[in-house]
Amino acid sequence: MKKKFVPSFVRNGDQLINNHSSVDQGPAGLSREYYRINYSPSEGPILRVEDTFLTVFNLSEGGACVSNSDYFTLADPQPVPVRLSLGDDWTFITDAICVWQGVDRAGIRFVRPVPQTYIYREQLRIRKLYYHTEQPDE
Repeated sequence: MKKKFVPSFVRNGDQLINNHSSVDQGPAGLSREYYRINYSPSEGPILRVEDTFLTVFNLSEGGACVSNSDYFTLADPQPVPVRLSLGDDWTFITDAICVWQGVDRAGIRFVRPVPQTYIYREQLRIRKLYYHTEQPDE
C-alpha cells in the first residue's frame, strides 16, 4: 500500500515543501518511497563536511541536493563523512556519495538513510513555521 503525506505548503506564493516521492528499487524488485522536503537556500538544515557547511536545497531519507563542493565529485565517488543538523537540534551522521553534479549543485546519496522519524519531524517543523492554522481575529 502506497503511503501519502501532507500536501504542499505555500507561503507568500513560494513553495517551501513538496512531498513528492521517488522510488528506489531494492532487492527482489521491492520498492521504497521517499519523502522529499524542498527548502529555500536560507531555511534548510546544515550539512557539514569537515569544517565546511553546505547549503541543503532538498532532503529525503535517501539523499539530498546540496551546494556543489570539492568534497563530492562524480570522477571519484568515494563515501564522504557528513553531519546533518536539522532545525530541531537533531543531528544525523553518515557517509554520502555523489550521484550527480551540476554547475552549482550536487546530488548525494546517504550510505545509511536518514530515519523516517527525522524526516517527519523536519516536515512538522517546517509546517509549524510556515503553515499557520490560527484564524485571524474578526
